[in-house]
Amino acid sequence: MMQPNPIQRAQARFGLKPSELAKLLGVTQRAVYYWLRGTRTVPGPVEAYLRLLGEVPQECRHVELRKILGCDYADRITKAIEQKACLCG
Repeated sequence: MMQPNPIQRAQARFGLKPSELAKLLGVTQRAVYYWLRGTRTVPGPVEAYLRLLGEVPQECRHVELRKILGCDYADRITKAIEQKACLCG
């Protein structure tokens, strides 16, 4: 079984759509699709940025993602967190 690449991990961990990943990384959606499929190698700086983003506290990460991606992202993530709390609580 293949290990997920950094783009796949970021998509799963942060709940991002491919278009949001493209906007976050300043690349085209096509590049993100290539990376998601494993057709192209994820560049080192992209991998380092995603790793760093994963290491900051969740509250800080959501503030940063909201600045870049806007309120739609924040609203969607808030709803997902509330649903998980309802399912777990």
